[in-house]
Amino acid sequence: MIGAIDLPEARKTQPVPENFGAVPADGIDLDRLLADVERGWVLRALEHTGGVRKRAATALGISFRSLCYRLAKLEFDKGDEPVDELE
Repeated sequence: MIGAIDLPEARKTQPVPENFGAVPADGIDLDRLLADVERGWVLRALEHTGGVRKRAATALGISFRSLCYRLAKLEFDKGDEPVDELE
């Protein structure tokens, strides 16, 4: 069985903040909540890197391919795709 001790430091989860509180009586839509959080961080990373997806992926600690998958999953407007820098 794989436990937390087996995970590299960078992959260990952070403790749950105390301000999360209890689950509401009517429940939550976890998929929507997680998508909203993911969308927010992706947008912040893209803004921080001037839209350069390769740098945004690095800032998020994910691969470029993973970022492209997430952009498609989150249905970001494809419009004019940004040109990524070669690094």
